[in-house]
Amino acid sequence: MTAATTLSVRLNKPQSAAIRRVEPGNTVCLRFGRGVGKTKFQRLAWYSLIAKWDGIDRGHGIHGIRIVLLTPTFKQAIDTYAALIASELAHEWGFLGGVINKTRWRIDFPGGSWIQFFGAENAESARGLRCDVASLDECDDIDYGVFDAIVTPWFSEPWSLKIKIASGTPKRGRHGLLYKLWKAGKDGLADHYSFHSTYKEVPENVSASYVESVRSTMNPSTFKREWDADFDSAEGLVYAMFSLDLHVREPDYGVPYDEILVGVDHGWNDPGVFLVGGVIGHGRDAIVH
Repeated sequence: MTAATTLSVRLNKPQSAAIRRVEPGNTVCLRFGRGVGKTKFQRLAWYSLIAKWDGIDRGHGIHGIRIVLLTPTFKQAIDTYAALIASELAHEWGFLGGVINKTRWRIDFPGGSWIQFFGAENAESARGLRCDVASLDECDDIDYGVFDAIVTPWFSEPWSLKIKIASGTPKRGRHGLLYKLWKAGKDGLADHYSFHSTYKEVPENVSASYVESVRSTMNPSTFKREWDADFDSAEGLVYAMFSLDLHVREPDYGVPYDEILVGVDHGWNDPGVFLVGGVIGHGRDAIVH
C-alpha cells in the first residue's frame, strides 16, 4: 500500500468558480481575457478528473476517464500544451503515473484513463472516437460543422460523462463557436455554464498597472479582444462593433433589380465579408441597395 498523496492546488477566483461546474453532463465555457489562465484551467481540470476517476471500473470495458484535447491544429495543441504537461506530470502531478507517447501525443495512466491530442484540421480521423471529456481550446477557430458533426457524437454512449470545456479568444465576434456556447450558458440552457473574467479580477496573476500602461499603445479593438475578451471587438473588419439590429436590413422584395453585384473580402483570421448590392436603374441614375 502506498501513502496518500497530498497536493495543494491554487486556483484564482474565476478558475475556482468555473472548476465547480466541471461535472458529468456539464458544458463549461470560459470567456477569459489574457492572464486569467484558460490553458492552466484546462490542464488542472484534466488532472483533477483523472485523480478522481482513474482506476475506477465504470463497466462496459471502461476504466478511468477518457479526455480529448481539440485545438484548431495538432501543432497548436503540441505548442501550447506539450511542454507544460510533460513538466507537470514529471513533478507535482507525477503521482498520477502518466506516460506520454510523444509520437501520437497520447498520455496513458495506470488506471486506464487517457488524454489524446487532436487538431480540428484532421477531425475526420476522429469520427469514431468516444470519450468522456472534450476540451476545446481556441474554439473560435474550430468550425461549427466540426463541433456538431464530429465532437458531439463523441458523447453518444449512455455511460459517457459528457463533459465539455470550451475556451479561447473571441475571433469571430458573435458568429463563432465561443459565443454560441457562451450564450447557451448565459441564456440558462440546462447544464451549460458560462464564465467571464479579465485581468482586473486576478491581481495575483497580472499587473493591472502594466496592462493599463500598454493600453494607449494598442489598437483599441485588439485590446478589447485580447484583454477584455470582448465579442464585439474586431480589428480590420467592416464594423468594429457589429449589431444585427443596426447593420442588417431586409431588402424591399417588391423591387425588381436590374442586376445584383457581390463584393467579397476576407480577413486573415475571419470573418469574411460578402457585400450584396441590388442595383435599380443605370448609370448616374442607378440606386444600389
